[in-house]
Amino acid sequence: MENQLQVEYMDINELKPFIGNPREHSDRNINDITKSIKRFGWTNPIIVRKADNMIVAGHGRVEAAKNQGLEQVPVVYVDMSENDAKLYNITDNRTAETSEWDHAQLNTLIEELNGLPDIDIEDTGFYTHELEMMMNGEDEPEIDYNEMWQGMPEFVQDDLTPYKSILVHFADEKDVNAFAQLIGQTLTEKTKYVWHPKAEKANFTEEAYVSEI
Repeated sequence: MENQLQVEYMDINELKPFIGNPREHSDRNINDITKSIKRFGWTNPIIVRKADNMIVAGHGRVEAAKNQGLEQVPVVYVDMSENDAKLYNITDNRTAETSEWDHAQLNTLIEELNGLPDIDIEDTGFYTHELEMMMNGEDEPEIDYNEMWQGMPEFVQDDLTPYKSILVHFADEKDVNAFAQLIGQTLTEKTKYVWHPKAEKANFTEEAYVSEI
């Protein structure tokens, strides 16, 4: 049969990302994909252009695989021109956005699954509060963080001694990323803290202990 799809496994380091990929993947999105792969295994291979190993679709899945330290990933090769590959990249992402949820059916399904052994509803990619808002017909409010901080008094901390810190807890990853953007710093999965004012990491590699005895 012509055009029969075949799944193959290839070295993840041989994949080439589409440099002009217009789809961005947030930390939360990568975390959701990572959880999905851990929970269900590989259910959706990477689409790769045969001519040059360029990722046509599946950049998020590749990043999730790297998070897990995977060396081999399942791929489906497609024989597309470079322009068709770029066009399909947009099509693949856009078609996922133009479908809609049947809220009644979704609610029924969530109620059926919720509370069952070995079932974590957040494995769906929804946080619990997001599902509740959706079922109530509510939209997640857009927060203008610049406006929120308007009129707040200036704060000057003269004592910058390490370990005198303030812990701030956020509701979800979206709020964390918004705060990081507001203060112009980057948060990673391994480093969920910031110094403000921003401080450079100390380098002790050139120092040595010398005994005076």
